[in-house]
Amino acid sequence: MRKANYSSLLSIVFLLVTASCGKKGAIGPQGTISTTGPTGAMGTAAYSAWYTPTSYNINTGSGSYQFYTNIPALNITQDTLKNDTVLVYSKLDGYNPVLFPSNLVSPMPVIITYIEGSTAYMDTWSAHVTPGNIQINFADNRNSSAGLYYAHKFRYVLIRRSAH
Repeated sequence: MRKANYSSLLSIVFLLVTASCGKKGAIGPQGTISTTGPTGAMGTAAYSAWYTPTSYNINTGSGSYQFYTNIPALNITQDTLKNDTVLVYSKLDGYNPVLFPSNLVSPMPVIITYIEGSTAYMDTWSAHVTPGNIQINFADNRNSSAGLYYAHKFRYVLIRRSAH
């Protein structure tokens, strides 16, 4: 019974393969040529210098340590936030290079996980952009940071929309 099924299957496959072989058909008519749309205008980009905080503020209002520092950004307006793009980057050079390589530029937010002894840590760096200011925030999951290194650097890139 199985031999008959395999033979029938092979016969059908052979017929399908050989039936599909043959002469090529004629080439079809040329398609219509479309018109090209207007070329878009390019936006512009600007970036800040690297900012190294000289101090961090601490917020304990929620019962946990949350550190923050502010970067003045006077060219960021409400219109900028509504219509353009602001990207914030970090170089977290205060970490052991095994955890976060020196001079590595990384877009924010940044989450760094590591273990000291038997304790797992998760450091979270984020940025909050408002008109005229970028607030850099730091928190860790163990609420154990007594302070921060002053080797960390931050910058922002402002990508303005194109004029229409």
